Amino acid sequence: MARADISTSDELAITSELVHEGIARGRASCYRFTDAESVERVLPWACYGPTPGTGRRHDLYRIAVDRGLRGRGVGRLAQARLMVPIGEAGGERIRADTSGRDIDAATRHCYRAPGYGKLAELANSCRGGDDGVIDVKELV
Repeated sequence: MARADISTSDELAITSELVHEGIARGRASCYRFTDAESVERVLPWACYGPTPGTGRRHDLYRIAVDRGLRGRGVGRLAQARLMVPIGEAGGERIRADTSGRDIDAATRHCYRAPGYGKLAELANSCRGGDDGVIDVKELV
């Protein structure tokens, strides 16, 4: 995870929790991973899962890309990999949340390049008064 340049200790703790939950509980976990069998070693990977109570909607929790590979379309490759199992599960929509901070601009660009659109911006909803941004991709 260190090679992915996760920017804060909170983000590192959350990402670690996602990975450990996914490994420990396997298919019983609500978290799914691309390349889950080697998630500790392989970048890129994506963590996603069905959104509870929404039927066929999914959340994209994290995409991790080795900092040396950024800007080469590797994040889009990770997204393409997660589209397969979500599509097979009958997924209708994927939601991705980011902060509105400048440091997350590249992440938002990575989401929007393959067709995510901004659904909402939530004022003062993140740490330090930052805005939250919700992007979605419709699959049907």
